[in-house]
Amino acid sequence: MPASIWLRLSNEQEASLRALIERLAGAHGTVPFQPHLTVCSPQSAASWDAAAEYAVDETQRQPSWSSDENILKSIAEECARRVEATEFVLDHPVIVAPDGEWRNIRSWRVMRTL
Repeated sequence: MPASIWLRLSNEQEASLRALIERLAGAHGTVPFQPHLTVCSPQSAASWDAAAEYAVDETQRQPSWSSDENILKSIAEECARRVEATEFVLDHPVIVAPDGEWRNIRSWRVMRTL
């Protein structure tokens, strides 16, 4: 089974960023995700396709704003205003794997904490 190794944030920082990501995902019609840094993952066409297709709307298409420079700049500026931390501690290494097909990002689960 393919898996990735992620570094996750401390609980307080993760909760804060997760709330922002969920709010932005809802506002822009895309899928929320866990904040993390991917250390390594499978180098396969399926994993690259999964990453490329992650920013999808409710119709499973990339939202129209995903290639609009002005909207992306506005989202980035909002994030800069809302994220108070200037440094993040990534001290929770985990192994993450999908439940089934790698491209099913919503099924990714923490399989083991390192």
